[in-house]
Amino acid sequence: MNDPQANRQSSPPDTYFASAARATAEEIRALSERALNDPILGVVFEAVGGYAMVVDCHRQIIAANEALLDILEAKVADNVLGLRPGEALKCVNAERGPNGCGTSKQCRHCGAVTALLAAQVSNEPIDGSCSLTCASGGNVKPRDFRVRVSLITIGGDRVYVFVFHDVTAVARRELLERIFLHDLSNLATGLLGWSEELALSSASEAASQVFEMARRMGEQLDEQRLLVNFESGALKASMEHIDFAHLESSLRVWFGRSDCARGKSLQIDGTSGKSLLATDRSLLLRVLGNLIKNAFEATEPGGTVTLRVKTSKESTAFEVHNSAVMPKDIAAQVFKRRFSTKGPGHGLGLHAVQLLGEACLGGQASFDTVEATGTTFRFLLPNGEQTAS
Repeated sequence: MNDPQANRQSSPPDTYFASAARATAEEIRALSERALNDPILGVVFEAVGGYAMVVDCHRQIIAANEALLDILEAKVADNVLGLRPGEALKCVNAERGPNGCGTSKQCRHCGAVTALLAAQVSNEPIDGSCSLTCASGGNVKPRDFRVRVSLITIGGDRVYVFVFHDVTAVARRELLERIFLHDLSNLATGLLGWSEELALSSASEAASQVFEMARRMGEQLDEQRLLVNFESGALKASMEHIDFAHLESSLRVWFGRSDCARGKSLQIDGTSGKSLLATDRSLLLRVLGNLIKNAFEATEPGGTVTLRVKTSKESTAFEVHNSAVMPKDIAAQVFKRRFSTKGPGHGLGLHAVQLLGEACLGGQASFDTVEATGTTFRFLLPNGEQTAS
């Protein structure tokens, strides 16, 4: 005999993520009036840049600034009172939940909802990001936002200021940059391989030049990818123990076939007998490589670039010296982004040293240029855990 309980259809849940509870229209109206009469809110709306709304503990809108009302095409705030953020922005996932914004299965991945829930627990300002697919005029449009949620108290009621910054254009550009650099790097890798085959099988100057240009293009693409990843927050140092002898060998291979070092010498002092250094190998090589390359470009044919390694208990110092002296106006700008004496398309090398070396590796870049001795760039790297060689 069939069990009637087993055949009974279970009712759908009220929510798949955040609370489904809502305040009544009367409660929303009363709280909205108190909020709009509070001078603190006026100051907040004037101070924030971007789209701002205030929501209650049920995530319902009780006030919105003019910038937000404009993009929502709402003539007055009354048109959005009681709605939740995703409902006001016409997020398609708001319609998929059993009780609107925050209640669908997809909402658990929304940075706006999770930031608000976190702020309710921590009582601290919380930052987040979200990608919404918004319905507009029968079409859907992806939009990316950075959000910040902060608790304020109005007449004894805890409410939350929700500030949105539309970063759709920035996010799209970053995506296109990553796709472009990835595809171009793949092409450059293939070109480098075939040009090396050509250079090995032919003694012609043209084959050698093609190989050198392909190699330089690969280096530039690697550097651009590092900077894009750094500026997007995706670049993280991967710490490992590296041997100074291997570091020296890598630099000699790099500049043994580099066009900027042709007819010049690289001298490396102070690497023998050193202990292992704990750092990110690829980032340190990029920092030192850019410093050495910059020194070679300032060195006349027949000249020498010197890398000195000096270690102490607290730090390791890398000094790159060449005999040229920089004019004061150039010396004042060498670490600036896009500044270069070599014309358009240059200027990332020393800027990358500062960004990658200081922000990622925790080091410090500096230099001095003196008429009597030339120019010395220094990169001071605090020592982490080290082991004996």
